[in-house]
Amino acid sequence: MYFSYCVIDEVHCVSEWGHDFRTSYLSLGRNAIEFCKTKNKNFLPIFGLTATASFDVLSDVERELSGNGLTDIDTDAIVRFENTNRVELQYQIINVDVEFERDEKFKLKLKDGKVITLPVQPIKTNIKDATAIKKQKELQRILDLIPADISKFNEQSETIVDWTKDRFSTEEVTNRNIRIENFDSEKFFDETNSNGGIIFCPHRTWLFGVTDKFKWDKYSEDVFDDNGNVIHKRGDLFLDENKKKVKLPPDKRRAVADCINKENIKVGIFMGSSDEDESVGKEIEAESFENQRRFINNEQNLMVATKAFGMGIDKPNVRFTIHFNIPSSIESFVQEAGRAGRDRKVALSTILFNQQQVSIFNQRFLDEFKPKLSADTFKLIKQFKNQKFYKEEIPSVLKAIGNEELIQYEKEILEKAGTIFTDKDNLLFFHSNSFKGQAKEMVVINELLQEILFQIKQPFAISRKINDEIGEEEFG
Repeated sequence: MYFSYCVIDEVHCVSEWGHDFRTSYLSLGRNAIEFCKTKNKNFLPIFGLTATASFDVLSDVERELSGNGLTDIDTDAIVRFENTNRVELQYQIINVDVEFERDEKFKLKLKDGKVITLPVQPIKTNIKDATAIKKQKELQRILDLIPADISKFNEQSETIVDWTKDRFSTEEVTNRNIRIENFDSEKFFDETNSNGGIIFCPHRTWLFGVTDKFKWDKYSEDVFDDNGNVIHKRGDLFLDENKKKVKLPPDKRRAVADCINKENIKVGIFMGSSDEDESVGKEIEAESFENQRRFINNEQNLMVATKAFGMGIDKPNVRFTIHFNIPSSIESFVQEAGRAGRDRKVALSTILFNQQQVSIFNQRFLDEFKPKLSADTFKLIKQFKNQKFYKEEIPSVLKAIGNEELIQYEKEILEKAGTIFTDKDNLLFFHSNSFKGQAKEMVVINELLQEILFQIKQPFAISRKINDEIGEEEFG
């Protein structure tokens, strides 16, 4: 059998996903070149198609599709369409600020036992969780406002077209009609599901994730019998009367899709399948693709999904997208926001953005300063271990302490303190947790191999070990 050419759609995924969790994508070019033979050419022609890719991504795709040097791809092989402007798409960024709770019980003691009164108390709240909870509340408000917002833009459709033409000097929008005819905001979410929306989440589970419905229920604290003996440890799985695992009940689910309960909004979920349990993975996959079918056929009107959803789906009546977290790049945003307004009529794209940055005196910070400070000063600063302040608050805190050494190092303390920037940290989650150095990786791999080879007694120990290394939230 001979092949004429190889076509790879959404080719930016070779670069954007290939280096993360779809490493098989990096072999597409090499496999096509080595195993797909042509009748009269030395190498199979490869076409890579994408609507959005930066120059860096295109360069990476070019390198990977060449099979890392098996064939040459010169710059003339790349045909770029520079204008990605979509006049029908309107954009808004909603700033979501959080009023973090303070730890009023925290006390800083000097060597002589004197308690220092600080100008501000440390932040007590779990920053990431509090941010997600505030975003979930804001999401509810936005869903209520979207019909009216789209109606407003719809009434301004001619002005939008004229402004776009003047601003970007483009003739392609001339005579464009982006107005939605007979639009009725009162019937936006109705039983016909004639208007759809997509909410993109950075994780699969928990507060920033899609849904918790596929997670196993666990004990949140130790359980003791009447004699004080531990019968269930914190983190142990709940088992039913048949000794089978139990899914997390609805009242314990905290993810984005789980928090949406509005009249006439029919929510579906779509995410990558789990690697922890084959049966759960199949269940996730089956429900995701059933939800995709229902969404396309107007049986559902809202999809909560990871970025795995939407490529290659040309649903004309998606009227809005919402990014629960800032997208990973401008190209990703254009790609994902562009799943709305496919009928070339007014659509709205929203980003929920939290710009608050919190400094934390973490262990890395303490390790950095231990050799620089005197023993007494280090004991003093060590009392701040894992305490959090806004960066702009730190100088006044140091001044209140009155320690000359710390005041002397103020600039360096501001630079070296850890930073919690939730929206950015979510994007770096996979990278930050997937590789912790060669030595650590070798230890983990060796431990996993030992457990595989020597038949572990606890069947879920490997999954738990991986989860310990990577954390609760999941990508995909």
